[in-house]
Amino acid sequence: MRVVRQNMASINYAYNQRLKDNPGMQGRVTVKWAIDEFGNVISCKLVGTTINDDTFEEKVLAIIRTWSFGKIDIPGDVTEVEYPFVLTLN
Repeated sequence: MRVVRQNMASINYAYNQRLKDNPGMQGRVTVKWAIDEFGNVISCKLVGTTINDDTFEEKVLAIIRTWSFGKIDIPGDVTEVEYPFVLTLN
């Protein structure tokens, strides 16, 4: 959760940029990703959306793929995360 909170600014920035072309866009984008033992995102996919904006959804996936989580103590372990990003107009 710490890494997600630290990186929410990049998701919010992408959302605000996309609002210029798609005013009124809001909703939930649920993403599932896997993190390897070194803290790298090794897979990332969209598992649900109410926004239905392919450009924004692909941007969210691209952003998450760049995130770095801390190394864990269990060699070979993979952690899966599913997280709903709720984006609303301010």
